[in-house]
Amino acid sequence: NARLAGWVAQRLWVTVILAVAGVRLHVREITPIDWSKAHVVCANHASVFDALAMIRAIPPPYRFVAKREILKWPIVGWLLWPAGQIIVDRANRTQAVHSLGEAGQRHIRGQVIFFVEGTRTLTGELLPFKKGAFHFAIDNQLPILPAAVCGTYATLAKRPWWQLNAGHQIEVVFCSPIQPPAAPAHGERAQIEALLNATHTQIADLLANTED
Repeated sequence: NARLAGWVAQRLWVTVILAVAGVRLHVREITPIDWSKAHVVCANHASVFDALAMIRAIPPPYRFVAKREILKWPIVGWLLWPAGQIIVDRANRTQAVHSLGEAGQRHIRGQVIFFVEGTRTLTGELLPFKKGAFHFAIDNQLPILPAAVCGTYATLAKRPWWQLNAGHQIEVVFCSPIQPPAAPAHGERAQIEALLNATHTQIADLLANTED
């Protein structure tokens, strides 16, 4: 389901939406990515166009870690469950941890995508990162793949949600993967902080040096 849904989304409806919105998309990899291997993709989040950009940029199969509220969204929300996406309840930490644990037990193939700020920024500035993606990476021994999504805030910010600025270019830049150690030398908490800080630094540097 995830592979088929990803292919349909990538080749059909996302392509059409970007074309209708007058948005160009450019994707680049700082080092070549082996997409046959699973990664925990950690991306910044400034706009609903972030998800569209990631769908177009990443070969399926992939799964988004999505908040439960999105299930109420027309079309996008309706497709999440059958497409095998990972739904978490941010208001219930126990349930969210359980959902991520279940996802790890599926032996997921392909990419698992987190918007690591947890919500869209209101100012365009990068927010602090949540730790869920880094717990997931360590628990499942998957490399972190930092991804900077540039230009989406200028295209359509969270507020006002209806003010689309057509004609912008969105760029997705994939950094080099960061492999978590099999046995953290100083405990899991310290390793999570190290992975989080390294990921935040890479994404922040790319955003600072990339023009919208």
